[in-house]
Amino acid sequence: MQALVSTLPEPFYTETLLLWDELEARFGVRYVRVTPIPHFTWQIADRYDLSMLVPALDQYTRARRPLQVKVKGVGTFEGQEEVVFLKVQRRKDLLRCHQQVWELLGEHSDTINPLYSPETWIPHVTLAMHDIPAGKLAEIRAFVRAKQVDWEIDVENFDILTQEEGGVAERTHRFIFGEGLVLSQPAKNS
Repeated sequence: MQALVSTLPEPFYTETLLLWDELEARFGVRYVRVTPIPHFTWQIADRYDLSMLVPALDQYTRARRPLQVKVKGVGTFEGQEEVVFLKVQRRKDLLRCHQQVWELLGEHSDTINPLYSPETWIPHVTLAMHDIPAGKLAEIRAFVRAKQVDWEIDVENFDILTQEEGGVAERTHRFIFGEGLVLSQPAKNS
């Protein structure tokens, strides 16, 4: 699996890690650390054609300016897989960027996850998933809500994360808005 994400900047990166620590200590949830980089996701695919995508993202991010994003409130996905997350507000400039990225990535992606399409995308920062104890979803949501998260974040990057089945996600490429590609390395678990 590969994903295009934006890693949270400091101090929000560390604040998210601290929230993960608190949720693990209080509720025993730790699966979220399979992707140990606090972020929100633009798109997920089985595999990207990196030989085509990396130059396209390099060009796109060279021309891109930072994007201001508001993270406020807690949300949940319920059903087969319960998820607790911080809400990333769906502002016009964020949605416009997502549409552009969706179109760019679609040309170079294999088996795209439809939950990240412009029609269904719910941008979020995951706090707990897969290992939420039975009956604890509402309690976890209330615990996070009491934190009163209200962040204004300057998003300045795209990262490509790669995760092999059963492994931990790794950053293999980083693009900085206004600069382009600044990191390219093979996944250690590939």
